[in-house]
Amino acid sequence: MSSALPFLRVGHVHAEQNRAYRGRILAEIAQTERKELGDVILDIALADDLDTEFQLKDALNADKPSAAKLLDHPLLHFGASDAGAHITQFCGTGDTTHLLEHYVRKTGQMTLERAVHRMTGELARDWGFHDRGVIAAGKAADLVLFDPARVACANEEFVNDFPGEANRYVRRGSGYAAVIVNGEIVLRDGAYTEARPGRVV
Repeated sequence: MSSALPFLRVGHVHAEQNRAYRGRILAEIAQTERKELGDVILDIALADDLDTEFQLKDALNADKPSAAKLLDHPLLHFGASDAGAHITQFCGTGDTTHLLEHYVRKTGQMTLERAVHRMTGELARDWGFHDRGVIAAGKAADLVLFDPARVACANEEFVNDFPGEANRYVRRGSGYAAVIVNGEIVLRDGAYTEARPGRVV
């Protein structure tokens, strides 16, 4: 993550003296003010009582044609997770929706069947999850029902809903009719149900 620090953009701020930084990239601020990058981050954050929003936008997978080639490469797996290590800088959830929306529907760089297989059967097979990944008798009934013509990813939102009054990014998806886990509906038309059939695998 340290290599991405220069590309962080200042988002929501609290201190009046920080308002001039909104929307600016840290590397540009450091160069303009002739300060070390670390000093810029600390000065801004301390003025906001450590509650500044630092955004990482248009830096990850910005080269869409190159990303499309990587996404379809047989030696690579599709997925995004850092176990929540950077939830205050960007949101990794929604990448699967973005794959369906951008690379399948909008640009046609991947077929729907290939995209779904990359996210399900291929991963289950290669990682040894033999009870899931395909729809078949005896397998876990884990299903996602969506409309390929409507599935879409909303913009990232910076919300304050974490324990300890911490902030994080969320990115909501649309076009999903239901999510079924172990045969029980856990999400229907964008709303969670009371069912909790999931288990750690």
